Amino acid sequence: MLLEALPEVYSMPDYEWLPRAVHKKLVNTLINAATRQKATKALSTARFWFDKEDDGWHCETYNGKQKRKGQPVFPEEPIKEAARYISALEIRHSMLAPAVCSGLGAVLQKLDSDLIENMLWIATGLGVPVLPVHDEIILPQSMNSFAHVLLEKAFPLTFGEYGGFGEIQAKWTCLDHGGKADSEVFGIALKSRQNGA
Repeated sequence: MLLEALPEVYSMPDYEWLPRAVHKKLVNTLINAATRQKATKALSTARFWFDKEDDGWHCETYNGKQKRKGQPVFPEEPIKEAARYISALEIRHSMLAPAVCSGLGAVLQKLDSDLIENMLWIATGLGVPVLPVHDEIILPQSMNSFAHVLLEKAFPLTFGEYGGFGEIQAKWTCLDHGGKADSEVFGIALKSRQNGA
C-alpha cells in the first residue's frame, strides 16, 4: 500500500533488466496457473531471447524435456527466484494479487472472445464489414470513428455493469503502402457510476 501505483501491469521495477515481453509472458502465466506450486514451476522454466527476424524479445515456459531456447529468466535457484518474482508482483500490483495463481486466465480469455464476438454482432447489424484476428479487428481506415463507437457499445454489452464506467484504452494501427505501421492510443470514456451507469 505504500508503493506508488505502476502505469501498467507489466511494469516490474524489481526486474527492470527483463524486457516487457518477458514480463508479459510471466504475468499471463501466473494468471493462467491454477496453483502457486504450478505457477512457480512454470516460471522456473522460463527462457527468453531476441529474435532478429521479428525484431523483438520472446519468452517461453516449458513442460517436460522439450528442447529449450535462449537464456534462463531465473538462472540461479530458479524455483526460489520464481517464487520471489510472484511475491514481488503481488506487492507491486496489489489489485492483481487475487488473480495470481487463480486459474482466472481462462475466464478472461472467454471475456476477450465475447468482446470480439459482440463487436462483430454490432458491426454486422449495421452492415459494416469487420475482420476479426484474435483480439483485434481489422476495418477500413476510413472507419476509425466507427471503431470507437463499436468499442463503446460492445464493452458494456460484454461486461455488464462493470463495462458501463471508466475508460477504455485501445490502439488504432494503420499500415502505409510500404507496410510500415503507425499506431495511436486512444481512450474512450464510459459513463461514471455516479451518473447512473
